[in-house]
Order: sequence, then structure tokens, then C-alpha cells
Amino acid sequence: MRKAPLLKGLAFIIVAGLFLAFVLPAFCIAGDTGKKVLPFLPGEKLVFGLKWAFIPAGQAVLEVMPDTVYKGQPAKHFRLTARTNEFVDNFFKVRNVIDAYCDMDMTRTIGYVKEQREGSSIHDVIVEFDWENKVAHFFEDGKLERETPLMEGAFDPLSVFYRFRMESMQPGGIHEIPVTDGKRMVMGKGKVVKRENRKVKAGNFPSVLFEPELTHIGGVFEQSPHAKLQVWLSDDARKIVLRVRSAVVIGSFTAELEEAHNIAH
Repeated sequence: MRKAPLLKGLAFIIVAGLFLAFVLPAFCIAGDTGKKVLPFLPGEKLVFGLKWAFIPAGQAVLEVMPDTVYKGQPAKHFRLTARTNEFVDNFFKVRNVIDAYCDMDMTRTIGYVKEQREGSSIHDVIVEFDWENKVAHFFEDGKLERETPLMEGAFDPLSVFYRFRMESMQPGGIHEIPVTDGKRMVMGKGKVVKRENRKVKAGNFPSVLFEPELTHIGGVFEQSPHAKLQVWLSDDARKIVLRVRSAVVIGSFTAELEEAHNIAH
């Protein structure tokens, strides 16, 4: 096995596309003035096993944290932690933590914080969402690196996953929402393909298959002319991610739900 492709593959799995949140689009509810019933509650915890081809690579955990106050604003708080396993640590050790903060009505992001520990690389990223001036301030290791204009109702790469779960998923439906990581602003898009049963380690679920558009995705996706990305979600009000699969030039990866705790409804 060649070391370079392996490292790129593992970095791709854990870092660039854990749940491909940056391309998981959502669709804003038009004309909804009532109180939203959220499909998730504080305490929810989803545990995923990660593989590159047939090689177990590590684990990722998505959590809904207790409601909090961020920069003086009441906020929903979400957390993603990702780590490689002991075997992969010998090649490329990853220990990442991402925290995202949204307004209480889940209409936009107000803060995004990432502690990135990948191999010998250590970086701390903070993205502040200045909605008064409609600009995102991207800080890396304490230094302001970039300012990116914001589209109305934009979400960060993590919280957009939760906003996406608030939508009705019907085969043939097209969904989109603006997403930014602080360095660029894109309009994510995707299509609901079909309904099917999906068996994962956590159980057997009725599901919907969703395929994000890859137009705005660079890196290994851009280098793969036949790249494909598929996301299975539970076909109910909770919209739990069950499985993510992608085939690219360096191989394929999967993220599969192994445990689900404190699920709403």
C-alpha cells in the first residue's frame, strides 16, 4: 500500500468530508411564521464508524449540546469530534473538534470554531458572523485572514447539517441553501433520489437517498471526473444521517451510523 494515497484518503475522510456538511444543502422554509418543531434535542449523540475502502479509519461523533449564549446571543450549540483509530494514528493522526452556534430559531449561523489537529499540523479557526454588516470574519491562529460577504440565511459547514434535517424530503425534490466556512460563500444544491430501506450497524431504517451537487467542491472531488457522493437519511421527521458514501479517484470512503442516543420523538 502506498503511503501518500493512504494519507490523502484518510485526511479526506476525516477532515474534508466527514458528513460532507459543506455540501449538504438545506432549503429555507418560505412563509413559515409559526414556531418550528425541531427534529433534534439537546443530548442527542450520533456515533459513526469511518472507513477508507475496507480499512477502518476512525470515528466521528455528532452531538447536540445544551442551549447556550454565544457572544451575548442565545444560541443552539452543535459539536463534531473526529479521531483516527490507533492503526491510522501511526500514519496520520487526527483529533479535530468543531463547534457551531446558531440563533434559536435556526435561521442562520452566529459562530463557528474549529480545533484542527492533523498530523503535525495544528490550527485554530474562528469564524465570526457579522450579520449587521453581512460579512464573515475568518480568523486562523488568532489572525484575521479573510472577510467574506454573507448571503442572507447562511449556515456554517456543521450547523447546515442540522438545518437540513428540518426539511421534508420527497423523491425528486431539489434543495439548496447558502453555506460558508468563512473563506468562501457558495450555494449548496442537491436532489432527493429515492426511498429505500437501509441497514446500518445501528439498525434497519426506511431511508431517503440524497445526492449533493459537487460543482463547488474542489480537492479530490475536482480531480475525480466520475466522483459520486451519496447520503442516506432516515425517512421520518428526525432525518438522521445513516450512511455517507463517496467514490473518488483515490478510492471510496464510508461513514456509517453505529450508535444513536437521546433521539427526539
